[in-house]
Amino acid sequence: MSLPNDILPNTFSPARAFSISYLRIMAVGASGRHAAEEEARAEVDVLNSRLEKTNQLTKKIEACLGRLEATGKSVREVVGPLNGETKKLQVLNHSMVFGSLPGHSGCLEHGD
Repeated sequence: MSLPNDILPNTFSPARAFSISYLRIMAVGASGRHAAEEEARAEVDVLNSRLEKTNQLTKKIEACLGRLEATGKSVREVVGPLNGETKKLQVLNHSMVFGSLPGHSGCLEHGD
């Protein structure tokens, strides 16, 4: 037995899968009802399996995210002081270069 196209979903969802299974059970009649119920149970088993896999993947992603955050924190702790030292050197370089121009007092102007 086939269902009309307007009843069949274009995309998969558990609610639609249940609705289609229910429609199949109602359409088949008493003799085929047992087979349709078995099919519905099999679909539920597939959905439960997919849900379990999704839960496992979610846990793995959460663990990876935790490791990534810890690594990012370590990098920030190392880079922070380096960035501060770089800024100090840039300020020193700026003062040396611009201090050496005529009319400015600076390290290079005084023979340093």
